[in-house]
Amino acid sequence: MEDKEFKFTEVFKYAKKIALASKDQVMAGRPSKIPCINWDKLPSDYTGFNDENYGTAIICDYIKELNQYLVVIDLDIPKPNSEHIPLEVLEDCMKPVINQTYSVRTGSGGIHVYLLSNEKPRAKQPRVNIDYQTNTGNMKGKYVVSDFIYDKYGNKIHYTKLEESPDIIFSVKNTDEVLNELLKILEEKGYKISPLTGYTSQIADIISRNLREGHRNDLALAISGYLRKQKFKYETTVQIIRTAFKNDEELNERLKVVNRAYKMNINDLRGWNALKDHLNGSDLRELESLVVGDELDLKSVIMRKLAKQQEPSNKELSDFLNHELTLYKDPKVMKYYERLEDGTINEIDNIRIEAFMNNEFGSNQISSAKCKNVLKYITNHIKRNYNIIIFNNGYLNTLTREFNPNKEELEEIPKLTLPFDWNPNARSGRIGELIDEILYDPKYPNNKELWLRAVGHAFMGSNRIGKMVMVQGESGTGKSTLTTILKRMFTGNFSEIKTQTIVKNERFTLHPLIGKAINIDDDISNGMLKGIGNLNSIITGNGLQVEIKGENNSIQAEAEQIPKLFANGNTLPPMIGTGIERRLLLIHADNEISYEDKDEYLQSDILSGKYDKDGIEWLIYNSINLYLDKLDEPLTTKEDEQRMKREYDFKAYPLKCGIEEIFEESYEETDYLEKKEVHRYIKQWCKEAYKNGLISSEHRNPSIKAINKAMDKAGFYDRRKTVNGDKISIYECIRLKDHWKYVFNPEINQQSQTIFTESTSSLY
Repeated sequence: MEDKEFKFTEVFKYAKKIALASKDQVMAGRPSKIPCINWDKLPSDYTGFNDENYGTAIICDYIKELNQYLVVIDLDIPKPNSEHIPLEVLEDCMKPVINQTYSVRTGSGGIHVYLLSNEKPRAKQPRVNIDYQTNTGNMKGKYVVSDFIYDKYGNKIHYTKLEESPDIIFSVKNTDEVLNELLKILEEKGYKISPLTGYTSQIADIISRNLREGHRNDLALAISGYLRKQKFKYETTVQIIRTAFKNDEELNERLKVVNRAYKMNINDLRGWNALKDHLNGSDLRELESLVVGDELDLKSVIMRKLAKQQEPSNKELSDFLNHELTLYKDPKVMKYYERLEDGTINEIDNIRIEAFMNNEFGSNQISSAKCKNVLKYITNHIKRNYNIIIFNNGYLNTLTREFNPNKEELEEIPKLTLPFDWNPNARSGRIGELIDEILYDPKYPNNKELWLRAVGHAFMGSNRIGKMVMVQGESGTGKSTLTTILKRMFTGNFSEIKTQTIVKNERFTLHPLIGKAINIDDDISNGMLKGIGNLNSIITGNGLQVEIKGENNSIQAEAEQIPKLFANGNTLPPMIGTGIERRLLLIHADNEISYEDKDEYLQSDILSGKYDKDGIEWLIYNSINLYLDKLDEPLTTKEDEQRMKREYDFKAYPLKCGIEEIFEESYEETDYLEKKEVHRYIKQWCKEAYKNGLISSEHRNPSIKAINKAMDKAGFYDRRKTVNGDKISIYECIRLKDHWKYVFNPEINQQSQTIFTESTSSLY
């Protein structure tokens, strides 16, 4: 190795870092080596390498400040019953390197050997229990744990420096050479290096045992010609020749032969007939079986097709997929699921299939379209129990209220799979404080309880409430914080279809709703919602016809498959349609959060799981039990519904409500009001209504155009009238209601606030 070195602390200083899952996150079920937030965002209290609360991962990529590429050769513990290489063999082979560069013992007992490369590394993964941790392409690279992770009990598992290794990280011209030297030593010791690409290795083995001095170029040409005629890709043939002639001092000459064979006229290549001069009968039969035979295992069949630039059939891929994974389909909602070894059942889509295929056959080998089509071959139906919720520590039946710690016994798809514990002793913590800060309001003493019961109802398999939860309040009152809490609680089990989209019900737009626990509209539009019949059906769970894109099919979703609706709004949208007033649960967020109290990291901290043990588990446990404890108590009375309907009207139709409050129709032509006075009355009413919290801030100062339009809709028409010789604009057949004559009388203006409040007291 070149005599160039850097202190490992200097390298870690400049390398990009990731804060790993915190103690609470891991104890709640988050994998310990997953980022606390993501690759690009760090927690506000993270201090870097050797932080007390977060393990640190180092990204293996180019370090600009050092003009070096960070590389880690990761020697893993071999898996049982595999062709992996014993760790002591790997450690012995790497001993000269370990003695010269910073190396650590991992938490599982493996070894990380740190190196720096002057040139960009490009070597491929060896596919044994050796990981080449670096960025060999144009992606983000890979990362390794540098100091510690947590186990599921919250204990730290430390990564410790090997005593024989120094505190410096060596730099070499190209770390690919170090890796290739390791692989060469292992091959000389008789270890297989690429068991997952065994198909091409078997062909190379046949060639390598037939090498003879003076005939190697001829053999290379014969096998290259044969494989080309069998439509093998050039890259695959190069890989076979490189492996077969790996100990040949003139390997480059053999590779030139491959290049020549792929440039020749294919009719001039001898191929199979030429091979007869170099291989014996049994080897010829074995080669033919591998290249054109039909007795291979399914994976080898697929790999052979890929080697020949052919696409495996959907059936071949699906058969292999179903052999390797435990997959199910729920025909009622046309969605797919995978059962993991611990009994957990997760919803999957084509992205999961892509990841599996990439792992088995290499990246970019199986197309995205193929992966999507393969899903259609999953026909193992499974029943879904909408009364079951899976937690880390077991599963809950919300119908019987029984908790079973043995989720391996579950034979049905649950309504929800949550990454939390079912925890009767959970503390309310920061989440409880936030809910109190946002929802406590003396004017609405049931505000918090209504929201909690509605949240608890969202965990149920039935739809007894049949209401849309609308949290209304000015900007900066914590509405989005409530939404973020819901997103964390229902991780992976919520949709975000806009209410406007639900109302429009355009083709294919509503299928993402189906099977989710809740749908969230974080900023409900204040535009007109026209034709709300579809919205009413979703709110009440009365069934929904949904088309599925790409399936040429539709499903009839029932109540248990339709999510409960949650929405936020600074103001509320007007709606055209009836029946909505009985289906609203209006929650007030009127407490403005001061600038000093705002936490810019709060939303990301909630989503990253920082408060899972500090409130989220408490909220899940208590909202479910509060709902079930009050199952037979109506959520709202008839009076509550009327009040909420009137509140909604004031927020959605402020000018309409103002006009109805101030004016009354008269059948006397002598009753008229000057137009500019009407404008003044309505503007004054809006200001007073806003002060009293009846309408939203954006409606407190309406335009003259908006007022004229509202008056026209209310049935009051303007015309020109001559009064005392002057032409003025008036509204005819209209007069002020009696008590508003006092409100707008400047001489007794001090009474206006009291009279206004009394006139609208029914809203409180």
